[in-house]
Amino acid sequence: MVTQDQANNSASPQNNSPVDDSSSMSIITLEPPPSYAEARSSMDAGGMNLTEFHPFENTNFFPSGVFVLRNRSSLKALDVKGEGNQAGARVIGYTPKRPTLLDGTLLHKGNNQLFFLDWHGCLCAANCGLRVDVDENFGLVLSKPQPISPRPTRDSHPPPQFRYDPLTRTISVVFSHDPTFSNATLQEIASVEYLLELQPKSSLRHPATSSSPLEKLSKWLPINKLSVPINEGPSEAATIPDSRVELEDSELDDSPDLTRDICVVSVAPGWREKFPSSSSPEARKWLKRQWDIASIIVKPRHQSTCPVTSPSTRNSCLSDPNLPSSNVLDDLSQALGDLGSEISRVLRL
Repeated sequence: MVTQDQANNSASPQNNSPVDDSSSMSIITLEPPPSYAEARSSMDAGGMNLTEFHPFENTNFFPSGVFVLRNRSSLKALDVKGEGNQAGARVIGYTPKRPTLLDGTLLHKGNNQLFFLDWHGCLCAANCGLRVDVDENFGLVLSKPQPISPRPTRDSHPPPQFRYDPLTRTISVVFSHDPTFSNATLQEIASVEYLLELQPKSSLRHPATSSSPLEKLSKWLPINKLSVPINEGPSEAATIPDSRVELEDSELDDSPDLTRDICVVSVAPGWREKFPSSSSPEARKWLKRQWDIASIIVKPRHQSTCPVTSPSTRNSCLSDPNLPSSNVLDDLSQALGDLGSEISRVLRL
């Protein structure tokens, strides 16, 4: 009887040559990768929805888009001084201004009070896109990215992050480096918290309650061009202080100046647990550290009360800062009227 193995051996020729390993390898042809449409259909069939947005957890509690920051003590808004758009421009507090629109679209370059938060938690000026940084005097300035250096320096360092606390209405400034550049450790840096604060500005002297008509007009004309001498009486002398001048209060903010300085101050940890109530006397001190956020959303209107047709007229609904206000013009008219009455009285004598 011939077995199956003997039949196979007799059917195949004898080969005494060594076996080539390469000849025994088999090549497996892979299927081509699926197209984008096929891959999408298979993912959708598996329960994956590609239309969902990627979730982003905003732990800084600032709104998306552009917004305005207004201090609660003097109602000054965060402002890039002089509409600066270069690195080194200061960020101060200024009287709020209405955002500028161009054909119904928000014009970022013309609005130096608009800010936004980027994906890294950095506060940026919308008029130029530069980040807000802290200078050596703990003031706010605009800065642009710099190359990484072996160690943080004043010119090259990680940008600070800004975080808003809705409960206390404060803005914390978080540093990932030593802001004093004094070789402090990370533990020492974390032991101090920093808050954004508006510096109050008080007026040390109250204006005089009465003055002569010629003195009122002297505010509008150079005094050296007036040929009429001014004789100041004892009651008109401005060099003698009176009892109305009060001692300066560190928290008093009654200066007519439109600008305020913004700085970063350090506070001891645990200040949230000791945060004063609104009726507490300490609440007045904390007002300069509290901020309101207003998101800027432009909605089209059928009948706009402020039509904007061209760039030259885009500020038509805003008051021109170069032109005197109606109150100032009224004061000038009153001064001229008083001076005319005084001249007529002298001529009748």
